[in-house]
Amino acid sequence: MNAAYETAAAADPFARVFSSLTSLAARLSSPEALTATHEQAEADVEAGSRELGRLLLQAHLEWRARHEKDHLSALDPHRRAELAGGRSRLEKGHRRQLATVLGPVTVTRCALRGAGTTNLYPADAMLGLPHGRHNLGLRRLAVLEAARGSYDTALEAIDRSCGGRVVGKRQVEDLVRAAAVDIAAFYTARTAHPAASGTLIVISVDQKGIVMRPGHLREATAKAAARARHTFRTRLSTGEK
Repeated sequence: MNAAYETAAAADPFARVFSSLTSLAARLSSPEALTATHEQAEADVEAGSRELGRLLLQAHLEWRARHEKDHLSALDPHRRAELAGGRSRLEKGHRRQLATVLGPVTVTRCALRGAGTTNLYPADAMLGLPHGRHNLGLRRLAVLEAARGSYDTALEAIDRSCGGRVVGKRQVEDLVRAAAVDIAAFYTARTAHPAASGTLIVISVDQKGIVMRPGHLREATAKAAARARHTFRTRLSTGEK
């Protein structure tokens, strides 16, 4: 990466997005692309578009980080303390890694600090970031795929969907267990209340195939049963029901 590109990327978080798109278009329009099969071109587009999406997400996060830094820097310490429960000291450049369905990205945000208190990260709440490394989209994908079968097949499906390994098997198990912690509370909140005495319960049934006692058969059915032979050993024949 040359100095000019580094300067452009620092000035515009989306510079890498345009560079990646230009590079992909250049590969697809190069003389070498004329001899590529449609499958090779498709694979190149798939990989390039996935990386393009990851870079777009990364650029968006960097763009938001700059706005947050400018906003919090413009506030005086007293105002920051009012907004952050007494935390008035501003520290910039705190980073955390985030695994997404598009690939890994870095979230840069500011920390508000105060004596005897834990750091407060306003951007984490604004972005709705989970406590762990894996974002909500990846957690949702893990739950959906794990519900279809084993954890091994779920991991294979996640790898195919994300274009590579973004989460391990142990992490998939942990994400599914974490998503199921409120199942009991979910069903408890939806337990039906007892119906009032005036509520009608209507049941519709189909009695076809129900074995009847011989004395309770209708006249025509009783005659048919008398004429019928016991054709089958394991089930009743016509007229015996």
